[in-house]
Amino acid sequence: MSDSPKSIIVWHRGDLRTHDHSALEAAHNTGLNIIPIVVIDEAIFARPNLSPRRKAWFLNTVTALRESYQALGTNLVVRQGDVKTVIPEFAKEQNASSVFYLESFTPYGRKRDSDVSQSLNDLGIAAKAFDGLYMQRPDKILAATTGKPYKVYTPFMKTWRKAVDVLPIAETPKTLSPFDASIDVGEIPFVKSDIELPVAGERAGLELLDTFLASQVEHYHDSRNAPSQENGTSTLAPYLTVGSLSARIAFNKSNQVGEGHYIWGNELIWRDFNASLLYHFPNIEKEPFNQRWEGFPWVEENTDTFEKDWQAWCTGNTGYALVDAGMRELNATGFMHNRVRMVTASFLCKHLMIDWRRGEEYFRTQLLDGDSSQNIGNWQWVAGCGADASPYFRIFNPISQVKKFGAEAYVRKWCPELSTVPDKYIGLPEEAPEMPLNPIDYPKAIIDHKQARERFLTIAKGYFQKVDAKSAS
Repeated sequence: MSDSPKSIIVWHRGDLRTHDHSALEAAHNTGLNIIPIVVIDEAIFARPNLSPRRKAWFLNTVTALRESYQALGTNLVVRQGDVKTVIPEFAKEQNASSVFYLESFTPYGRKRDSDVSQSLNDLGIAAKAFDGLYMQRPDKILAATTGKPYKVYTPFMKTWRKAVDVLPIAETPKTLSPFDASIDVGEIPFVKSDIELPVAGERAGLELLDTFLASQVEHYHDSRNAPSQENGTSTLAPYLTVGSLSARIAFNKSNQVGEGHYIWGNELIWRDFNASLLYHFPNIEKEPFNQRWEGFPWVEENTDTFEKDWQAWCTGNTGYALVDAGMRELNATGFMHNRVRMVTASFLCKHLMIDWRRGEEYFRTQLLDGDSSQNIGNWQWVAGCGADASPYFRIFNPISQVKKFGAEAYVRKWCPELSTVPDKYIGLPEEAPEMPLNPIDYPKAIIDHKQARERFLTIAKGYFQKVDAKSAS
């Protein structure tokens, strides 16, 4: 154990920043020496859905966080292993009085923090959680009449907006004293990404936010649905997911008069809504929020038809150009446009009748912003089984959506073999009447749109009639 004076450990997880960090601010205000630490959690890094791109993105952000701390005059300690053992042992070694951190609200995070806090308390070391992972705590926005969590977004949003006008922002220390030089800061492991990654870290996230607010947010209410429009969305989600950008700062800076500002602010509140749902209803990690959907007859897996359809969807070879463009963008960049996410998800669940959980897992593997609560909430919304979900009979038409939202250029970007297909046919290229306009290297549709739509509606209607009859008996 170190004989140095008492110190405070600031434990970073999904909050890889020094700006608007309540735990760092509180630690700094004590006047004690601060030792920031990140633990590469072996339980998380062993997950099969944590792909090389996501590991690399996290580790690149850890590197950027170390640089932020070095700019403040100190450093960042990095360790690897079982976080439930590493944090208590490190705190004991450093004679720490406390471990400060931003409170987690996911099922895994809550259990992890409870276990670590108990171990610290057993050692006589205080563990203290602070707000800051979300704009408002997931357990805060409750219905006034019942005191229960909201299950519908619009009233949640209205209550959220009434609760606060300007969100509190933690002050960033101007400087920090270096900790004991004898402490091994540790190496940050390297993982090679399978894709080119954006610049990581809080500086990059804040600069991207300022660029978006200065030149793009004013038209966001229109551009968010236009896949062909360059920079139509903020592309800030990967920074929010690893916490290198504070959502509270993003909201405060964008909270101005104007439809674009308001709609983008609502998107940030949607993030809080999904976090609230997972906090209050942790079973939705694997189960439908709407229990009427438990037992829904998704197609049987491990069949030739399933494997063919699944691989076609994953690789962007369904024959539906907007679906294929979206999946190719996802696989190549770790990002997919907002509107196209809905179309691709709807196609998997309702055209191919593949269980939403398969799509959710694939998206979480490929997306740099593969956040648990957001991904789960969004997939259940599209499938129809989530809170305030799209009704089961709403089925996105992957052909008409191209024209409706001007996605022709987007399709040609990600499906270059369709560059000669006229706009009229680009939603379903096989309908082009002349062979030169129907590239032989682009697949024909794996399923007929009208037949797929009727199949899903017939099966879903029959299923819910049986469920309702059983409930009524």
